[in-house]
Amino acid sequence: MKVSPYDKTGVCYESLEDVPEKVEAVNLIISPKIGIDVLNAMKKKGIRYVFMQPGADAEMVVRQADSLGLITQRGCVLMEDLPPLPS
Repeated sequence: MKVSPYDKTGVCYESLEDVPEKVEAVNLIISPKIGIDVLNAMKKKGIRYVFMQPGADAEMVVRQADSLGLITQRGCVLMEDLPPLPS
């Protein structure tokens, strides 16, 4: 599923809060200016895993993810191996 506050086609959910299904992880491909809001919404929905693509992984966003206790993977998910999930 896709979430984008900029989508005008109706293909995407407008916000993470609008997604009715359970979400296990978020792939953050967004401006750091709104990344913090996405992280806060993740915490409220109980989502623990976030992938931060290059450009979305500003230090302020990474610090917020850490402070919320989110499990973070930085880098391009298409180019880098994913770490094993914690048990």
